[in-house]
Amino acid sequence: MGLNIDWGAIATLFAAFIASATALYISNQWNNQKGREVVADESKHAIKDLLELIKIAYFIRASEYNILEYESNFNRFKGLAETISLSILYLDDSVDMKNLAISYQHLFSVVDRIIALKNSDHWNDQHPEFLAEIDLTVEQLKTEAMNVINILGPYSAYRVEFKFKY
Repeated sequence: MGLNIDWGAIATLFAAFIASATALYISNQWNNQKGREVVADESKHAIKDLLELIKIAYFIRASEYNILEYESNFNRFKGLAETISLSILYLDDSVDMKNLAISYQHLFSVVDRIIALKNSDHWNDQHPEFLAEIDLTVEQLKTEAMNVINILGPYSAYRVEFKFKY
């Protein structure tokens, strides 16, 4: 009375297990790759928008065009700032990016300062102190935007490994 083992059934079960494990592994790898593509694309868009924000800030500061063009650029500045904010908040909520949250806060304190300066009664003045404050604030915007770009750059080019928060 020996133990009768159905090796055919065991081989079938083992093959099914290997196939399932392989499919699960490939699925996880594919999901991670797709997630990395989303992060890279969002980072690229944020970088392009940040560079455009810097350019618009310099146009606004130059004020060498008519009032309609000026208002149009300022409205673009505010709209772009909102788009950038959403992108950065999404990235910060999805991925652990060192210093992104703090750099975001610094950047948007400067964005808010530019908006406050624009809304002040002195915007159209040619007072040297006010113009110097605008110049300084636009330079701060450039610096803070470049800090965020330097954080996002490696993610946009797949040069850094990261973990998703979810």
